[in-house]
Amino acid sequence: MCDEKNRNRWYMCPMCDQFWKRRQATLAQKWHTSEFEEEEEEFRPEYLSSLTDEEINPYKPDPRTGKIGPNVFKIKQFRRMGFVFSVIAFMILLVIAAMIGVVVYRATIFCSFKQQFRQESRGGCSDPYNGHCCLA
Repeated sequence: MCDEKNRNRWYMCPMCDQFWKRRQATLAQKWHTSEFEEEEEEFRPEYLSSLTDEEINPYKPDPRTGKIGPNVFKIKQFRRMGFVFSVIAFMILLVIAAMIGVVVYRATIFCSFKQQFRQESRGGCSDPYNGHCCLA
């Protein structure tokens, strides 16, 4: 079916090519990507001129392992992680402050109602500053 002299080349024999096109069309229909455009939009020249080399090509081989990985400087990574952790810490402190605020609000309302109940049970009080609030 396939010619032996084409074994180490990139292109396929006509029969394998037909099978590959059929398989590709089946997968495109199954995954709903039949209208998928393979052409990417071109970037504006102004945007490309503002990018650094690391932003244009974020992947480069690691000199120690030889594997291709993201080209992220440690200071940028620490800066991003610091920002994320500070936002998370702010949100946690905001929740704790809201909880403390609810407890203080409920305690003051409780004291106010308890003091008002004591004054009504005594028949009124001429000096409202004389009584004190007890949470017990």
